[in-house]
Amino acid sequence: MPGCISDIRRIFTVPLLLAVMISSVPGCDDGSGDGYGDSEADQGTDSGNAQDGEDAGSDSDSDVDRNLVCTDQAVLDEVMISSLDQWEKSGTSANPYCTYAEISEGYMNSNAVRFTCSSTSDENCAEKLLSKVYKVDNGNSSTTLLELLFNASADPADSSGSYVIVTLLNEADQDLGHLAFYQPGTLGSDVPAASSHEFNDFDDASSAEFHRIGLYHIGDGIEFSKIRISLGIFACPGENTIVFDNLVFHTGCSEPG
Repeated sequence: MPGCISDIRRIFTVPLLLAVMISSVPGCDDGSGDGYGDSEADQGTDSGNAQDGEDAGSDSDSDVDRNLVCTDQAVLDEVMISSLDQWEKSGTSANPYCTYAEISEGYMNSNAVRFTCSSTSDENCAEKLLSKVYKVDNGNSSTTLLELLFNASADPADSSGSYVIVTLLNEADQDLGHLAFYQPGTLGSDVPAASSHEFNDFDDASSAEFHRIGLYHIGDGIEFSKIRISLGIFACPGENTIVFDNLVFHTGCSEPG
């Protein structure tokens, strides 16, 4: 069965066994005292080198992937031009220093968000997040999944990581469950403990740009009305980058047969 249609304006086909990729970016800031720089001029993405060795992901039953086939979909974010101010940044430490920009390196060279953080020291260093909340219909973690364009790089260090945190919310914005997802080669062994997140690799378990996230990994039968997407970077030290585009929400999902 064919994969998702990224949006009404831009159509692409991706096998459901693959997925959609994410990259995100927060609102503009003058960089005063919080380690966030000014928005960058449009420029190419520095893909960096993939981390060697194994990643420090979760070994729980949530790692078991399901071959879901879905009947409907909705585009949550196609990263429109000048949409950076819709993202919220968090992390009060000035280390690492972060920048963000809109670039023409998304799907089919469309608009995308790039988030980069760098540091040369672990002193007073902390995780930085770029987050955005999306309203959804028919939210049930057992029968829905996300696809996104998420292209990440991270320095090959134990204390370096690039990832996306998916949080399910109710109407009152209460956290119903969350989990962090990462590409192979972009999560150092010290990051899970340092960031206090639980991690799972993407369902496609590949280094492709488009990724699938089965929301059942967070927990079965969770009914939700909003999804918070947080792009996370831990660079203590390191230089890490995330590029995000085309977030699609699939519903009516079930295993064949």
